[in-house]
Amino acid sequence: MRGLSLALIAAVVAAEDAHDRRRALADALLSAEPVPVAAAMLEDLLAVRAMAVEGRNEALERVAVDAIRRIGVDALNAHLEADPVRAELVYRGLALCGPAGQRELVAWLGLDWWPRAAVHALHDCAASVVVPPLLALARESEPALRAHVLHALAPHDDPRVAILLAQALDDPDADIRRGAMTATETLLEKRIDKSLRAPLEKRLDDPELRFFAARALVRIEPGHGPALNVLADHLAPGEGFEGAFLPDIAKRALLDLGRAAAHALPRVRALRDHADPAVRVRGALVAWSATGDPDEALPTLLSRLTPRAWAEWPGPRDALDALAAMGAAARAAVPVLRERLDSTPYLALDVAHALWRITEDPVPLRNAILRALATGDAAALTML
Repeated sequence: MRGLSLALIAAVVAAEDAHDRRRALADALLSAEPVPVAAAMLEDLLAVRAMAVEGRNEALERVAVDAIRRIGVDALNAHLEADPVRAELVYRGLALCGPAGQRELVAWLGLDWWPRAAVHALHDCAASVVVPPLLALARESEPALRAHVLHALAPHDDPRVAILLAQALDDPDADIRRGAMTATETLLEKRIDKSLRAPLEKRLDDPELRFFAARALVRIEPGHGPALNVLADHLAPGEGFEGAFLPDIAKRALLDLGRAAAHALPRVRALRDHADPAVRVRGALVAWSATGDPDEALPTLLSRLTPRAWAEWPGPRDALDALAAMGAAARAAVPVLRERLDSTPYLALDVAHALWRITEDPVPLRNAILRALATGDAAALTML
């Protein structure tokens, strides 16, 4: 090799800082001479490829992938056997190694005690290579692995995948049904398949999966009445750890639908009298989104901006966020917000942000950010 390439490789080896090492490796890969590669370099090569993708540098991406392929499937497999902790890196490398590497990846999925990393790598593989062996594995494997196989299949555009998921959604094994639901949501993020509507509707009666079935159904049919009602019912927290997180997820799903969520309005409006103020705020925002009428939300939101609410931690942050989301439609709240801009320091950023979203005047928000930064308030960085 020429002196320039040798010098670049020496810089790669010598660089202790990961960023410097990877920049040097990128320079070496783009040089005129081929760079010797080994499995131990895989993490840096994957990082260089990610850097190339982010920077839309097609030449660098091409040579990084070529370098990973030159490591070879056998060397990657040996690296995985010697150091199973690095499985995720090796799986990503195998996915880039063409049909041979992708077939090996399917084999590892069937052997690995923790197959989730392999599943995500399989999402980036060629359907023509991985779908047939994955379908076979789905038929032969035990339930816990089968659920992962379903998720690995989900993004691939093959009609057999939807048929398999429809069957799995009605499987007697709960692990299979849960895996099929996760996989179905992944599939619907990629493409709409109406053949999944009927099996999803059956799961609306399943206490464990009804929320996720509803969220999937409104992707297929945004105005699906029963699914919208299920989402509206989850605006109030349920029992257990998961139930505490579902209300905000339900809110986001209904807001994304906008006026297509109108069927749920009777249940959403009923939340105006709920004992929990956070539930009332969620319902008010969804009602505005489903109608476009500010009067559906403003009375509830303004009622949260009471002296008592401002005095109690964490204050009416949820209402301030809702007013910000409404933008210009919440103009009636501007006088109250201006009064509170300087009198409630711990909420000043939230108030200023809401004012900016409503009025498009950046001055109050800019001043609030500068004051917060001067006092060391790291929350100001999220507003920049």
